[in-house]
Amino acid sequence: DSRVLDDPSYMIAVESLGDSAVNIVTRSWCKNEDYWDLHFEFTEKVKKEFDANGISFPFPQQDIHIIKD
Repeated sequence: DSRVLDDPSYMIAVESLGDSAVNIVTRSWCKNEDYWDLHFEFTEKVKKEFDANGISFPFPQQDIHIIKD
C-alpha cells in the first residue's frame, strides 16, 4: 500500500502460538492521518487474501456431553 512508509521498515512476525492458532503480527508505519483507513483496509485485504487462498481461521470449540441418569 502506498501509504505505508519505507522508513522505518515494516515487520511481519510470529507473535505467539495459541491452543489452535499461530498468531501473526504486522507492524508498519504511515502518516497519522492515514492510520485508521490503512488499519481497517489492510485487515480487510488480509482476510480476503486468506479466503482466496483457502486459509481459514480456527475458532474455539467446546464439546458438551449431557448424561441423563
